Amino acid sequence: MPVDGYFESQKLDPSGKKKHPYAMAMESGELFAIAGIWEEYTDKATGELVRTFAIVSCEPNALIATIHDRMPVILPPSHHMRWLGPVSDTRDLMKPFPSELMKMWPNLPTTRQTSATRSASGRPTSSMSDARKRLKDITDQDAPLILWNGAGPARPPAAG
Repeated sequence: MPVDGYFESQKLDPSGKKKHPYAMAMESGELFAIAGIWEEYTDKATGELVRTFAIVSCEPNALIATIHDRMPVILPPSHHMRWLGPVSDTRDLMKPFPSELMKMWPNLPTTRQTSATRSASGRPTSSMSDARKRLKDITDQDAPLILWNGAGPARPPAAG
Protein backbone atom coordinates (compact mmCIF):
# COMPACT_ATOMS: atom_id res chain seq x y z
CA MET A 1 0.00 0.00 0.00
CA PRO A 2 1.66 3.27 -1.04
CA VAL A 3 1.62 5.94 1.68
CA ASP A 4 3.42 9.12 2.56
CA GLY A 5 3.11 8.47 6.28
CA TYR A 6 1.09 6.78 8.98
CA PHE A 7 -0.10 7.46 12.52
CA GLU A 8 0.47 5.55 15.73
CA SER A 9 -0.62 6.46 19.24
CA GLN A 10 1.42 6.31 22.42
CA LYS A 11 -0.53 5.11 25.45
CA LEU A 12 -0.36 7.71 28.22
CA ASP A 13 -1.97 5.62 30.94
CA PRO A 14 -2.06 1.90 31.81
CA SER A 15 -5.68 1.52 30.61
CA GLY A 16 -4.76 2.84 27.16
CA LYS A 17 -7.70 5.25 27.21
CA LYS A 18 -5.47 8.31 27.09
CA LYS A 19 -3.30 8.38 23.98
CA HIS A 20 -1.18 10.84 22.05
CA PRO A 21 -0.94 10.41 18.25
CA TYR A 22 2.35 10.60 16.38
CA ALA A 23 2.96 10.79 12.66
CA MET A 24 5.69 8.73 10.97
CA ALA A 25 7.20 9.17 7.52
CA MET A 26 10.41 8.72 5.60
CA GLU A 27 13.15 11.19 6.48
CA SER A 28 13.39 11.95 2.75
CA GLY A 29 9.67 12.78 2.51
CA GLU A 30 9.24 10.17 -0.24
CA LEU A 31 6.31 7.79 -0.56
CA PHE A 32 6.84 4.30 0.80
CA ALA A 33 5.06 0.96 0.76
CA ILE A 34 3.44 -0.80 3.71
CA ALA A 35 2.84 -4.55 3.45
CA GLY A 36 -0.79 -5.59 3.46
CA ILE A 37 -2.95 -8.61 2.77
CA TRP A 38 -6.45 -8.54 1.32
CA GLU A 39 -9.45 -10.75 0.82
CA GLU A 40 -12.60 -10.56 -1.24
CA TYR A 41 -15.70 -12.56 -0.38
CA THR A 42 -19.45 -12.57 -0.83
CA ASP A 43 -21.47 -11.79 2.27
CA LYS A 44 -23.82 -14.76 2.67
CA ALA A 45 -26.55 -12.67 4.31
CA THR A 46 -26.65 -9.82 1.77
CA GLY A 47 -24.99 -11.27 -1.32
CA GLU A 48 -22.76 -8.17 -1.49
CA LEU A 49 -19.14 -8.41 -2.53
CA VAL A 50 -16.97 -7.37 0.43
CA ARG A 51 -13.31 -6.40 0.24
CA THR A 52 -11.21 -6.17 3.36
CA PHE A 53 -7.54 -5.88 4.12
CA ALA A 54 -5.09 -5.78 6.99
CA ILE A 55 -1.76 -4.08 7.43
CA VAL A 56 1.02 -6.50 8.31
CA SER A 57 2.99 -5.50 11.39
CA CYS A 58 6.27 -6.50 13.01
CA GLU A 59 8.33 -5.56 16.04
CA PRO A 60 9.17 -1.85 16.12
CA ASN A 61 12.48 -0.29 15.19
CA ALA A 62 14.30 1.81 17.82
CA LEU A 63 12.46 5.02 16.83
CA ILE A 64 8.94 3.57 16.93
CA ALA A 65 9.69 1.51 20.07
CA THR A 66 9.77 4.77 22.02
CA ILE A 67 5.97 5.04 21.59
CA HIS A 68 4.59 1.67 20.47
CA ASP A 69 5.16 -2.09 20.60
CA ARG A 70 4.75 -2.73 16.85
CA MET A 71 4.99 -1.04 13.47
CA PRO A 72 3.81 -1.80 9.94
CA VAL A 73 6.13 -3.83 7.74
CA ILE A 74 7.67 -1.25 5.40
CA LEU A 75 8.82 -2.71 2.11
CA PRO A 76 11.89 -1.22 0.42
CA PRO A 77 11.39 -0.61 -3.33
CA SER A 78 13.62 -3.60 -4.13
CA HIS A 79 11.00 -5.89 -2.53
CA HIS A 80 7.75 -4.38 -3.90
CA MET A 81 7.35 -6.86 -6.76
CA ARG A 82 8.40 -9.76 -4.58
CA TRP A 83 5.62 -8.90 -2.10
CA LEU A 84 3.06 -8.52 -4.87
CA GLY A 85 4.22 -11.56 -6.83
CA PRO A 86 3.69 -15.29 -6.51
CA VAL A 87 6.47 -15.91 -3.95
CA SER A 88 4.88 -17.85 -1.12
CA ASP A 89 7.48 -17.32 1.60
CA THR A 90 8.09 -13.67 2.46
CA ARG A 91 8.83 -14.16 6.16
CA ASP A 92 12.27 -12.58 5.77
CA LEU A 93 10.55 -9.27 4.90
CA MET A 94 8.76 -9.16 8.28
CA LYS A 95 11.36 -7.02 10.02
CA PRO A 96 11.63 -3.45 11.29
CA PHE A 97 12.56 -0.78 8.76
CA PRO A 98 15.79 1.10 9.63
CA SER A 99 15.13 3.93 12.13
CA GLU A 100 17.67 6.25 10.56
CA LEU A 101 15.59 6.44 7.36
CA MET A 102 12.44 7.55 9.21
CA LYS A 103 11.17 10.55 11.13
CA MET A 104 8.45 10.90 13.76
CA TRP A 105 6.66 13.91 15.23
CA PRO A 106 3.69 14.58 17.51
CA ASN A 107 0.46 14.88 15.54
CA LEU A 108 -1.01 18.15 16.69
CA PRO A 109 -4.39 19.40 15.45
CA THR A 110 -4.20 21.96 12.66
CA THR A 111 -6.76 24.22 11.09
CA ARG A 112 -7.29 21.55 8.40
CA GLN A 113 -7.80 18.82 10.99
CA THR A 114 -11.26 19.69 12.24
CA SER A 115 -14.13 17.42 13.17
CA ALA A 116 -14.95 17.20 9.45
CA THR A 117 -11.55 15.64 8.71
CA ARG A 118 -11.55 13.15 11.56
CA SER A 119 -13.36 9.84 11.54
CA ALA A 120 -15.89 8.85 14.17
CA SER A 121 -13.08 7.00 15.96
CA GLY A 122 -11.11 10.23 16.25
CA ARG A 123 -8.49 9.09 13.75
CA PRO A 124 -7.28 11.58 11.15
CA THR A 125 -8.71 11.06 7.68
CA SER A 126 -7.81 12.39 4.27
CA SER A 127 -9.92 13.92 1.59
CA MET A 128 -10.73 11.44 -1.18
CA SER A 129 -10.06 14.04 -3.88
CA ASP A 130 -6.66 14.86 -2.30
CA ALA A 131 -5.78 11.16 -2.19
CA ARG A 132 -6.84 10.64 -5.83
CA LYS A 133 -4.76 13.64 -6.94
CA ARG A 134 -1.68 12.37 -5.07
CA LEU A 135 -2.11 8.90 -6.59
CA LYS A 136 -2.47 10.37 -10.09
CA ASP A 137 0.64 12.52 -9.49
CA ILE A 138 2.76 9.47 -8.63
CA THR A 139 1.30 6.96 -11.09
CA ASP A 140 0.25 9.25 -13.96
CA GLN A 141 -3.01 7.25 -14.06
CA ASP A 142 -6.53 8.19 -13.06
CA ALA A 143 -7.00 4.91 -11.21
CA PRO A 144 -9.94 4.18 -8.91
CA LEU A 145 -8.92 4.64 -5.30
CA ILE A 146 -10.52 3.08 -2.27
CA LEU A 147 -9.48 4.39 1.12
CA TRP A 148 -10.24 1.68 3.64
CA ASN A 149 -12.15 2.54 6.78
CA GLY A 150 -13.09 -1.00 7.72
CA ALA A 151 -14.60 -3.93 5.89
CA GLY A 152 -17.45 -2.91 3.68
CA PRO A 153 -19.10 -3.31 0.31
CA ALA A 154 -16.70 -3.15 -2.60
CA ARG A 155 -18.08 -0.09 -4.33
CA PRO A 156 -15.82 2.49 -5.90
CA PRO A 157 -16.02 5.84 -4.14
CA ALA A 158 -17.83 8.74 -5.75
CA ALA A 159 -15.64 10.86 -7.98
CA GLY A 160 -14.13 13.63 -5.95
